[in-house]
Amino acid sequence: MLVGKDFPLKEQWTGLKSVILAVRTHVNKAGKSVTERRFFISSLGRDGRAAARYVRKHWGIENSLHWILDMTFREDESQIEDRILGENLSWIRRFTVTLAKAHPAKMSIVGKRRAAAWSFDFLMQLLQCAAK
Repeated sequence: MLVGKDFPLKEQWTGLKSVILAVRTHVNKAGKSVTERRFFISSLGRDGRAAARYVRKHWGIENSLHWILDMTFREDESQIEDRILGENLSWIRRFTVTLAKAHPAKMSIVGKRRAAAWSFDFLMQLLQCAAK
């Protein structure tokens, strides 16, 4: 949908030209079909193919991070029920992945995580990478 001058929030986003609706249908764990609708604000004009590429690229990044969090931290197996605690731990996990990716050592994220747990010096190296 192209955003016209009468769009109420247009002034809040510099360069806003369109709002993209992405619809995804999948089968959940219970076997039910679920349709999700997500909206994206965009500086793209009327170019549906470019919009689709950017949405897929966005979800590729999201899916990649989710896979890392699940494999490295077993995040999908978490049984934390408190919403605020869960969000805080999720933030810490994502921050940890960012630190591990920033460190130049040729180790996996799991390896860097373990090395940081075993070595205070390595932990300090990880934290210093974030400060740069």
